Amino acid sequence: MDELYDEYCVTLPRQQDVVERRAPVVEKWSTLLQGTNTPNLTAVASFLLSIPITNASVERVFSLMTAAWTDQRNRCSVELIKSEIQVKINFEYSCKEFYTYALKEKALLEAARSSKKYKVKKSI
Repeated sequence: MDELYDEYCVTLPRQQDVVERRAPVVEKWSTLLQGTNTPNLTAVASFLLSIPITNASVERVFSLMTAAWTDQRNRCSVELIKSEIQVKINFEYSCKEFYTYALKEKALLEAARSSKKYKVKKSI
């Protein structure tokens, strides 16, 4: 606790200027901690800033899961549903962009045509 208080005291001279700035909270913390040796305060800020403000992202995942795991697909493995949801959340290509990308990736095409389990290194 003493170390955390000492780190807080290191940031005191800069706090007023940072607080008065019209900037996002993340940017304020970054400015405040930049160039200081404050590992504990940095860890606290990192933890606090990682807490989501809303439940929207969690609700979206449950919505996607409900849509993916229907009565007709009730025998799908958890791993398959998890993979489908990860693709839906993280995939940013349009159909045309993915088609163009897939045509260039010969290893991906060969793996997709194969009946074996496969892993292709991500080169995006």
